[in-house]
Amino acid sequence: MSGNHAKIWPFEKLVTLSLVGLVPATFITPNAVLDDIFAAIMCLHMHWGLESCLTDYVRPIIFGPLIPKIALLLLYLVSLGTLASLLNYNHNDIGIGATFQKIWQMEAETSD
Repeated sequence: MSGNHAKIWPFEKLVTLSLVGLVPATFITPNAVLDDIFAAIMCLHMHWGLESCLTDYVRPIIFGPLIPKIALLLLYLVSLGTLASLLNYNHNDIGIGATFQKIWQMEAETSD
């Protein structure tokens, strides 16, 4: 799991910074393109965060050489599964942005 993280770090920060504008844009003006970009960026962001946790806490010196590799493989499978599920939801249902708009509408109706 060790590698040169310095090469990807600026891209990770750019992705994180893009969420500042992407999250409100997705929820205010839902459409298929924004929903897909949001799904991809969120999956990348969460994957990199969890990968950092695995790198820090599931170390070969503690768990042996096999467990960290299995943990990383499972993380990749979960990340890909999450992205596939979100893209499926975006294209075969109402999408992420429209879902949050419906949730906000339900909350407004129950508070009246």
